Amino acid sequence: MRVVNHTMYQTKQLRALAMHVAEQELDPAQRKFITIHFHYRSQKGNRKDRQGRRIERKIGAGLRYNSFCVSIKKDPRTITKIHRAWLGVQLAHEMAECRGRRHKEMRHPRYGYRGRTGLPYGHPWGDQLEKYPLELRPKKEVATVDQMRAKQKVLAKKLLQAQQRIMDWERKARLAQTKVRTWRATALRVGRRLDAVKETAVAEVATRRNALVEVSRRQIELDD
Repeated sequence: MRVVNHTMYQTKQLRALAMHVAEQELDPAQRKFITIHFHYRSQKGNRKDRQGRRIERKIGAGLRYNSFCVSIKKDPRTITKIHRAWLGVQLAHEMAECRGRRHKEMRHPRYGYRGRTGLPYGHPWGDQLEKYPLELRPKKEVATVDQMRAKQKVLAKKLLQAQQRIMDWERKARLAQTKVRTWRATALRVGRRLDAVKETAVAEVATRRNALVEVSRRQIELDD
């Protein structure tokens, strides 16, 4: 299951909370196809941030959709047991729709339906999700002047080392080019000598062959 976090809450905590609901709503084979987007809940009552952004396509594993959005309050101090129940309702509701269930098939408080049961809204998610913490990401500490100066010294030292390495490798590259030219000239000289030796050997073989032919011809004349 993939979690896309658009908030300042810790992603691993949101994933743990969503996984608790997914273990009850989705099969193990279906979870790997699901993508959950966490957004902040709108302060203007706009429902667009709570609508499931679902994608209908053939993805297998018995799923009709594989992506949806979930809204969460911006201030962690306002996340009460009721809001956790609402989070559970959103997750369970959207996961059920991903499995292809319709609203008329989800007449149960766990999907946000009160009906005639009289059960609390979002039951039983409020109790189940209360044990999962929801904390903001730790803020990065602002570096002091001394820390910045120390970091500048370290970076300046690394830059000097990198420049020295560049000079060393450039020298090696020039030396390598010289070596390549030297060995190319050597290979050309040796190749020419080899060609000359081959030509001499061919000429010597031809001379011997001609001599043997001449000897054979004279021997034939003497026999006649």
